[in-house]
Amino acid sequence: MFIPIELEHNKEWLEKKIIQHNPLATLILRNEELEVTSLPVSLSGNKLLGHLARRNNITKILTTGTHAHLVFNSHNSYISPTWYRNKDYNVPTWNYCTILAKVRINKITDKEEIKTLLEKQVAYFEKTNWSMSSLSEALMNEMLSEIIGFEFEILSLKSKFKISQNRTDEDRISIMQNLNEKKNENYLIHNIMQDFYELV
Repeated sequence: MFIPIELEHNKEWLEKKIIQHNPLATLILRNEELEVTSLPVSLSGNKLLGHLARRNNITKILTTGTHAHLVFNSHNSYISPTWYRNKDYNVPTWNYCTILAKVRINKITDKEEIKTLLEKQVAYFEKTNWSMSSLSEALMNEMLSEIIGFEFEILSLKSKFKISQNRTDEDRISIMQNLNEKKNENYLIHNIMQDFYELV
């Protein structure tokens, strides 16, 4: 784990931010062999809410009380040595953040409880006025019969933050400016750095 002293005061804040802004988690469970799947989760206090299709084989293995891990990866980007103020004696690197959440699973099969969970998730993610009340009763019942809900209790969080902690403010500003100018698919690591360092 790489968390320099200067990050400790903001560690919990940054962990929650990474989870909130990168909700598609990789679920890892050790069974007879390693089981892996992806699912969107929403943060609710010290718990994460999620659901999977019943036909997903991993739902048969995920039982109440089971321990598993959820991995959250932030936006990330290549960092060119040409982006530093002093361009000598520097090499390429990569900026990223990763959160590993150890969780205990509560499996939800009751239709009304699944509906409540889905309503919470829709309220968490939906940016318009759409709600599940828009669905017909027939479609709602069909959907609920095809879904298993999960409540993941967070037991611990492990973090790895690589966002130019070993650099000066001058270098960080230069990196963020270059990331912002490039605007490639990974440039949003700029936003994480900007929020954390409050430099530009």
